[in-house]
Amino acid sequence: MIHEEVVDRQYRPPFGGGERRPSGPTVAIPPAANTTTAQNPLAAAEFHSSRFAVVSTPDEPVQLQPWQAVARATGRPGYFLAKRCLDCSVALIALIACAPVLLVAALLIRLTSRGPALFCQKRVGFGGRHFVMYKFRSMYVNCDERLHQLAYEQFLRGERSSGKVDGAQVANEQPQANTPRRGGAPRDPRVTPLGHVLRHTSLDELPQLFNVLRGDMSLVGPRPPIPYEVGLYDSWHLRRLDTLPGMTGPWQVHGRSRVSFEEMVQMDLEYIQKQSFWYDLKLLALTVPAVLSRKGAE
Repeated sequence: MIHEEVVDRQYRPPFGGGERRPSGPTVAIPPAANTTTAQNPLAAAEFHSSRFAVVSTPDEPVQLQPWQAVARATGRPGYFLAKRCLDCSVALIALIACAPVLLVAALLIRLTSRGPALFCQKRVGFGGRHFVMYKFRSMYVNCDERLHQLAYEQFLRGERSSGKVDGAQVANEQPQANTPRRGGAPRDPRVTPLGHVLRHTSLDELPQLFNVLRGDMSLVGPRPPIPYEVGLYDSWHLRRLDTLPGMTGPWQVHGRSRVSFEEMVQMDLEYIQKQSFWYDLKLLALTVPAVLSRKGAE
């Protein structure tokens, strides 16, 4: 089992002049590239993430917002300022327009199963920064998280078509579990009947609009992974953390559960290379028919 401490340690520059100051954040000075980092994958990953550390002084105690940090790290303040304006505008309009849907969904979740309407989960954002992501709760409370860890590890190795847990896996790990069938395929018994609808229609993702307004996420970008997922990454996989995570992106538009993990990462890296204001608008426009068609949704 991968512990969060391992993930945290990957993103804290342990070398290259990192200096702790009680009056302000860490001042991280990345070391010059050398043959050691090229020959050591772990050192290369640490060097890669240290490039995006927020440089601060005692006279500047306020930490940058994620969009400001990535703008400074990439040298593209204009694009990320426009992206932030787009995120806030669209998220606010969407929340107002979808307010009745949000209220009805929250009420139905509370009425049909025990537990809160919202599911709060720690995710990894730009440069390894942890934040709490919101979703509508689609599962029963107190479910075994180890099943998803196992499924994602198998997905990363190419042994599964997705990182989602299905009824077959639950039956193998928990033979006593009841796995009702629909269309001949076993369903995950940990997911509530309403939860299946929310997931299939992507309505469970709507609360992430609050994450967008807070600045933890963008409308468009790679999906934010769970800390234990990042603990399984190879060093080159960490490059998908080089921009703000998003609610939608190339993977949601063109792939979802129909592509492998390696293909998903390649899509994210291609987006990071190509990202622009107009490309973001294009992906947002393509998200609507992708969600309505529900291709690859689980």
